[in-house]
Amino acid sequence: MLDSLVPALGFGFIAGIMPGPLQSFLLLQTLRHGPRGGAWILPAPLLSDGPIIVVCLAVLSQAGSGLLRGLALCGGLFLIYLAWESWRALRADGARPDARSADEQISATSAGHSGRALLVRAALINGLGPGPWIFWGTVMGPLLIQQWRLSPGRGLAFLGGFYGTLIALLALQLALFTFARRLGPRIARGGSWLGRALLLVFAALLILYGLGAIDRFGL
Repeated sequence: MLDSLVPALGFGFIAGIMPGPLQSFLLLQTLRHGPRGGAWILPAPLLSDGPIIVVCLAVLSQAGSGLLRGLALCGGLFLIYLAWESWRALRADGARPDARSADEQISATSAGHSGRALLVRAALINGLGPGPWIFWGTVMGPLLIQQWRLSPGRGLAFLGGFYGTLIALLALQLALFTFARRLGPRIARGGSWLGRALLLVFAALLILYGLGAIDRFGL
């Protein structure tokens, strides 16, 4: 069971610290509405990822081991790309006025709406982006199927570890945005370097699995 939780916790950590539209929306809504507004956004991945997982697994569950290994290989390359993108964004000082303005427009339209409306908007932001579809189609989907084939309990532990870590990190960001904004840049830089290291570690394991160098993904 431990080798199901370890990669799930690692990928949950990566997903939690990687900057993206959902984290930007969480920041903007917390700054505008306070912690109560930001708290409604925390369960958004659970709401948006359900259809994504069903669609991905409906295809992947019928696939043979060859396709799963091919997807794992693509997933490893995708993680290397994410690490490179994160490093490039750090060199550019993280200034993204175009993405920020889009999030500000979404924030403006949601001002004065109920917490449930914020949750729906956050789920749409997360679910309509390509990131979750690529991540579940190339990285998480094959790993979940692999764990589920070993036993349903391992598959559930994998899901629980991933989403537990992801939502916990979103809650930590909510607290940092609310109470400790001055500490944010230092924490973000340290977490980014650790996230990049984890990306490369898991990328190597996925590529080794895709090439048949290891029988299954595990630590």
